[in-house]
Parts: sequence; structure tokens; C-alpha cells
Amino acid sequence: MRNIWLTLIACAVCNTGARSASDQLPIPQARSSAVLKCDIKLTPRPAKPDDESIASVDVDLVFETIRIVPGDPLLQLALIADNVDTVATTVTNLEARDARGRLPLHWSDVDLPVEAARDSETGGQTREWFADRTPEGSVTVHYTVPAMATLPPRGPAPPTAFRNDEDGVSVAGNVFLLVPPGNERYAVTSRWDLSWLKAGAVGVTSLGEGSATSAAPMNSAQLRQSYFMGGAVHRWPAGQDSKGFFSAWQGTPPFDAASLMSWTRTLHQQYLRFFGQNVEQPYGVFLRFNPVNAGGGTGFFHSFVLTYGSGRTSHGYESRWRTKCFIPFSPIFRCRQARNHPGLRKGWPCCMRENCRCATG
Repeated sequence: MRNIWLTLIACAVCNTGARSASDQLPIPQARSSAVLKCDIKLTPRPAKPDDESIASVDVDLVFETIRIVPGDPLLQLALIADNVDTVATTVTNLEARDARGRLPLHWSDVDLPVEAARDSETGGQTREWFADRTPEGSVTVHYTVPAMATLPPRGPAPPTAFRNDEDGVSVAGNVFLLVPPGNERYAVTSRWDLSWLKAGAVGVTSLGEGSATSAAPMNSAQLRQSYFMGGAVHRWPAGQDSKGFFSAWQGTPPFDAASLMSWTRTLHQQYLRFFGQNVEQPYGVFLRFNPVNAGGGTGFFHSFVLTYGSGRTSHGYESRWRTKCFIPFSPIFRCRQARNHPGLRKGWPCCMRENCRCATG
């Protein structure tokens, strides 16, 4: 049983070891020594005060400043990301303000070059929002998005679209975050306003639970590769400190999720020791229902998302994950240790299987 879970999680946790890899998103130098701040606040709302299901999410973004040249857009969001329709065409109540007050916006759709971004891509057909004047000082952006994908699925896709199953909500940043173009880095804080939901609701992002701040500055590409889950979601460990690891799941998976997450933390800690990593940013694992292509997983910023479906037993998922998730050409091949010791690449799958058996007893 444990060896089966090993094959499921190995690709997820090895992203931690690859944090210094050459194939990761580049960290450009800021234009000044001071790192700008970015605050992301999500407010899930039910359709009516007495409803428990989440119908919409208010998004509030605060950028300490947005540096653009005349003619450049203020904000961007791809129309389609990883075969998933984003909220670019369904955003409502969009408004922006700066130090001078209201900042009028107008939009235009353009085709941008497609570029790789971890397990995803950026670019393609994109909606851009332009300010009618140059922004001054802090820029605040507010808008509302549906908590459930409003367009039919295009086909198999990673678990990035909005879902509001079982009084929770989850989504990837590349589906709903309107972010500035370019590679400006921000010290990011994610927070939740859960006052509209019933008691016990929690909010988790790739940065951590509740109000969480990135350990290092993030650019727009990394913001898009962050994950968000809130509402009536489960988390492990609950009510205890778990430095370096957290997990959350939405709905009821057909297996013991808490047991799986406990084992995953043990494996994650072993990977940190094996690669000599001392990371400040915690690593998160998310679980949620996926009606299309269930049983897979996708890597995000310091996090990984696994999916389950309906009509299949725990054993059925184990069999599928066994064949899919231990991929020899995982990002770990390009980590610092693999570059320094090319011989590791050839025998890597066998090496990691044996190492993980030791890690989990």
C-alpha cells in the first residue's frame, strides 16, 4: 500500500528538490533594492445569506506599484489556460484605483507567444486591460468571478478550473488572477475573508493556510502557478504545527486522505534530507474532485494537486496512479545534485524507489 502511494507522491515532492533547477521560472532582478508588495484577498460568497454553497468569489489585489510604459497593459489574463477557459470573459464588477482615485480601464484581446511555465504554459490568446492614464502609487484591483466554471469542459485538463463542490471552492491562479505583464517581483501575501461562510471555514493557498506570505519574492508567472482552496475544506495536520508541509482537500476522496497526507509529509521530509535542502517556503498538497481525467496530478508553485473522481474504488485509483506518477524524466533530474553527478540520471528511478522505501519504513 505504501509503495503505491510512493508512486503517487514522488513527482509531487520532487518539485521541492528541484527548487534550484535551471528549468524553473527565472527570478529576474528587481529595478531597485526594495521589493514591492502584493496583497491577494479572496472573499467567497454564497448566492444567499442562508446558503452553504459558494456561488462567487470577490477578488481584491493590491500592488504597491505597477511599473508600465505608455502603451503597455496594466493587467493580463489568458482566455484559455491548459485547455481550461479562464474567467477573462466572465469577470464582473471590475474596477481599479490608484493614488489619484478611480483608474478607468479598457480591454483588448491579443495573441501572445506561448511559453513553458512548469507544468503549464503562458501566452496564447490573452485579454489585456489598459489604464486610461499612467497609474500612480499603490494600485488596487477589485472584481468578482463565478465560483464554478460557467463554460463546458473542453476535454481532459488539469484541475485548474473553478469548482464549488461540497461547500468549498478551489482554483488555480492562471484561471482567475489578473496580473501585470513582465517579470516584476513582489513580496506576496494571500489572505481570505470567510465572514460570509459558516463557522469552521478555512482558506489555504500555495503559500500556506490563512494569511500567508511568500518566503521569497514572486513574479507574475509564479502567481499564476499558485493554487487556492477555501470554504468547508479539510486539512492535515489540523491544529498542530507542521513546519514545511501542509495539505488540504475538498470533498470526500474514496481513500483515507489524512493517512495519505501523513505519509506524504514523511516522504517530503526525507527528500529534504536526501537533497540537503533547507527551504523556508512550505510545501502543500491539495486534493479535489475532477470530473474529467480524474486520478492525475499537476505541479504548482511549491505545491501539487491530486484529483479523484466518482464511481471508482480506492484500489482503482491506486492502479492508475501506479502507472502514471513515477516518471523517470521528473524535474528532479535537473536539480543541482543531478547536474553535479550525471551518473544519477541513468539509474534514477531505481535509486529513488529504494530511497523512498527507506523513508517510509
